[in-house]
Amino acid sequence: MKIHAIDALVPFYGENGSNCTWAITEDGEKAEQKFNIRTAMKKVYEYYQVDIGAYRKQLTGSLGNVAIPFHAREGKTYILLKMRDSIGKDDGAYGWVNIHGINKLTPCGKSTVIKLNSGIEINIIMKASTVQKRINNGLTAATLLGKAHPWKDDSLSRPVVLGDIVELCEKINLLLDKE
Repeated sequence: MKIHAIDALVPFYGENGSNCTWAITEDGEKAEQKFNIRTAMKKVYEYYQVDIGAYRKQLTGSLGNVAIPFHAREGKTYILLKMRDSIGKDDGAYGWVNIHGINKLTPCGKSTVIKLNSGIEINIIMKASTVQKRINNGLTAATLLGKAHPWKDDSLSRPVVLGDIVELCEKINLLLDKE
């Protein structure tokens, strides 16, 4: 499973009643994972090398006490949505969806159907207005963090050229002249 291509992580009950996860990719591939949503997201956090505790502290100040979206590199921003009714305590009823992979929201009474760009539909046990609020929070997180992360600066990924060195020397000379 290519973690960078995941558009949704959907909880489901396995054959023996265990908590499992469907990992749905951008191209519509569904891969069954034999672990729960929490473990699946830990793997995503590890892939993107994110300290989720520090990440949550940073965003809680900006977004308040809401379901904190996860903004990752490569244009991915995941939001937490209720996808099934839980059977027991600590049962993973919530899954994650990449907001940039959503093609359409369809309200269905007190629930919503999300259609991904790949054509796969996911039933959400939340009103469309609540889903839209979560999407908006995801967009806010992407805006707040998009400027804070160094991988968003394309100038860092290109090689240094002579013009860069000349510009740096001019700036140093300006600073030295001020002294």
